[in-house]
Amino acid sequence: MKRLLFTASMLAALVITIGVFTAHARTEAKKTQRATVEFNEPVKLLNVILKGQYVFVHDEEKMAAGQDCTYVYDASGKLVVSFHCIPIERKKATGFRVLTVRVGTGNGPQEMKEFQFYGSTEAHQVP
Repeated sequence: MKRLLFTASMLAALVITIGVFTAHARTEAKKTQRATVEFNEPVKLLNVILKGQYVFVHDEEKMAAGQDCTYVYDASGKLVVSFHCIPIERKKATGFRVLTVRVGTGNGPQEMKEFQFYGSTEAHQVP
């Protein structure tokens, strides 16, 4: 009987431990968001012009600390630009969304004003 009780206790402890690690892993995943974007036309983001493939990464912990929270990397993995975004509530995004406006008149480049990750209700404005 003692052996059965000991085995059941160990099994219960194992199940609880696995459940805690699984919940922790899901929580960690939401702290950083990332998306790959292809710009076929030039897009101005702060002081750089983006054209081609880029990876956008947003870090919630750095945003909460007031640090640069948005990082944009080129296809080779080189950091292109980073900045502290301005969070704003939006409708839930059905895909990665980028809001741009035309700079000046004519054929000036588009300028990025905000972006939003798939499934999120929070957009990130460019300062």
